Amino acid sequence: MVLIFLSFQVKSGNSAGVNGTANGQLDHQWDAPVNNGIKMESMDYPPLDSPHHAISDNDLVSLSVRELNRVLRGLTKDDIAKLKQRRRTLKNRGYAASCREKRISQREELEIERTALKRQVDDLQRENSKVKSELEALKAKFESLRNFEANGSAIQRITMLKAEATES
Repeated sequence: MVLIFLSFQVKSGNSAGVNGTANGQLDHQWDAPVNNGIKMESMDYPPLDSPHHAISDNDLVSLSVRELNRVLRGLTKDDIAKLKQRRRTLKNRGYAASCREKRISQREELEIERTALKRQVDDLQRENSKVKSELEALKAKFESLRNFEANGSAIQRITMLKAEATES
């Protein structure tokens, strides 16, 4: 996990120092101030008035704009611009990664479909050549029957002519 550390100055007039509140109380988990005895725990990261504010890349990307603006309150315009640019870069990386995954997935699906279609074409070609050979066999049989009929008719005519010749 990559952490972004920001240094900034708190522009408050309190005399407690950078990490403290007006009454000087600190929360030792994050060195966060305690506000009227209530610990500020709305976020999972250190408060903005600490000298080094760390936001993980995952947090930076997953925060809503409203939450991000809340977190960025108190930072300099330069730090805000850098964080927002970092967020945009990280989001674009995520979008690019999901596009790559989608493209790879689509390519795999198309390869599977191509293989299935190629198999189907091969099957159809085999069936076509089988039907063509059956057709050639039927044509040959037809021609032999036709020749037999033609020869049979000729033989029959010759027999009839001989019969007529003997009668006369």
